[in-house]
Amino acid sequence: MNAWSNFNDAEEQFDIIPAGTLAKVRMTIRRGNFDDPNQGWVGGYATRNAATGACYLDCEFVVLDGPFARRKVWSLIGLYSAKGDKYAQMGRAFIKAMLNSARGISRKDNSPQAQAARTIHGFADLDG
Repeated sequence: MNAWSNFNDAEEQFDIIPAGTLAKVRMTIRRGNFDDPNQGWVGGYATRNAATGACYLDCEFVVLDGPFARRKVWSLIGLYSAKGDKYAQMGRAFIKAMLNSARGISRKDNSPQAQAARTIHGFADLDG
């Protein structure tokens, strides 16, 4: 059996962050240098996949404190897919949830203050 199908003898790494763990993180957007001013995507934050045309934010999340401090997690936040709007809707929902969490807003709060707190000037507001 080859090394890439049986992992029983692989070295131990570290414990995975358990599901449901709350962790304060810093998000950094790894710039893909794709802009679409018509969408408000400026500053080179978006990445475009040349093969599929999909656009996304390529993000790195670093846990800031606690038992998992300095651990990193990577994820893509969808902006556009030629396959349909679902990819972008999921990306927008994720960013909304991030803003709610970071700014201490209940997802049910639709006050003018909450609506203002869910508004960004551009992706630079999310970076860092």
